[in-house]
Amino acid sequence: MSQIPLYKIPYTHHDGQSYNDINFWEDNYQQIEGLWYNSVVGERWTQSQLQNHDSDLSKQGRDCCRKIEEVTGVPTYYFLFNYRAWGQKKDKERKCPNCGQNWLSQDLTLNDHFAFKCDDCRLVSELSSNK
Repeated sequence: MSQIPLYKIPYTHHDGQSYNDINFWEDNYQQIEGLWYNSVVGERWTQSQLQNHDSDLSKQGRDCCRKIEEVTGVPTYYFLFNYRAWGQKKDKERKCPNCGQNWLSQDLTLNDHFAFKCDDCRLVSELSSNK
């Protein structure tokens, strides 16, 4: 999976002339992530926004992914943050939070960034960074 620079895809905003939908989501993501890293104000809320597939932030981002996929025809996945105080065994037992299916990559190596991937729901995630 690789990143696609915006200038290489058609406009995604409903006005047909901009990437405002993506830019607005990115700004929201960066601000929420910054609050989470600061760990002083609203840590639980910010972590929930970053790692829950049905948070307002994730819904906004997943809408952007759907639009990118629509205009490019390229499968586009939304990344879910994963910072849980679980052991690796329990973390690997997690199911896709949207559909409940297995989504752990069977060919996982130490170099893989995404340990989890659901092709149906277009979600990816990593093993918890809080081991």
